[in-house]
Amino acid sequence: MPEDHLIFYREDWGDWERPSREMLNRGFYYHDSLFETLRIRHGRPLFVEEHLTRMENGIQFLGLDIGQKGLRHFFSEEVMPLLDDFEGLEGRLRMQAFRMGEGGYAPFGNAAGWLVEVVRLDRDPYLVHDSLRLCNYLEVPLFASPLSAIKGAQAQTYVLAAKFASEMNFDDAILYGNDAVAEISNANIFLVREDKLVTPDPGSGCLPGICRGVILDLAAGEGLEVEETQVSWEDLRDADEVFVTNVIRGVRAVGEVEGMLFPVGEGTVGWRLQRALERATRAF
Repeated sequence: MPEDHLIFYREDWGDWERPSREMLNRGFYYHDSLFETLRIRHGRPLFVEEHLTRMENGIQFLGLDIGQKGLRHFFSEEVMPLLDDFEGLEGRLRMQAFRMGEGGYAPFGNAAGWLVEVVRLDRDPYLVHDSLRLCNYLEVPLFASPLSAIKGAQAQTYVLAAKFASEMNFDDAILYGNDAVAEISNANIFLVREDKLVTPDPGSGCLPGICRGVILDLAAGEGLEVEETQVSWEDLRDADEVFVTNVIRGVRAVGEVEGMLFPVGEGTVGWRLQRALERATRAF
């Protein structure tokens, strides 16, 4: 007698297989999940409180049940021991929570499952000073909503933008939301104009990154005026300097946007802030 529910899986053009039950989760089916990626520097995770606060807010908004002990207990007692075999690690740690169980768009339950990934990096990215070439990605805009602050909620848009940039032989692509500059596929964007540091506000649909907040704080210590506001293409075109930030790579200079060239290297604001970030994270 045939089964009532059959699922088949294959990669490329190989043979069909029956997938393991671990693959059959709502994160896979419906993107019903969220994640955080932490930078591990000298064996210690950076900005833990900021990451856990953002993830906790996302878990509450999505209505996931992670148990009575909560996220911080889970991180300290279940996740941190996974780093014991990685003494002095330069790397990243990715935690993904997904809603378990069956159901269609309406889930049958809210219990969360977890996927944790630890990746070793060849060198400390905070000591690397390189620059990026960016293009514009206009096909799919970002939209500001409560989901904008949850990592994973707009992932397909970022994938399409990064794919487009690669096909056009650029390093990454600028996404737009509300007819304004928002971010690139994996980092927040900053402009410098006359010693003022400007970054798109959340109304653009950008994800307010952890490193973005750190850099805004560090900029004050460097004597820079900071502003979160709507950023137009014309603002970007007229900027004195452009750089991007995320927790894995820190501050990365942008040397070109659609053929427009910007200064990079020693003495720029981005270079100063990368050095400030490197110094600030030594003490973690």
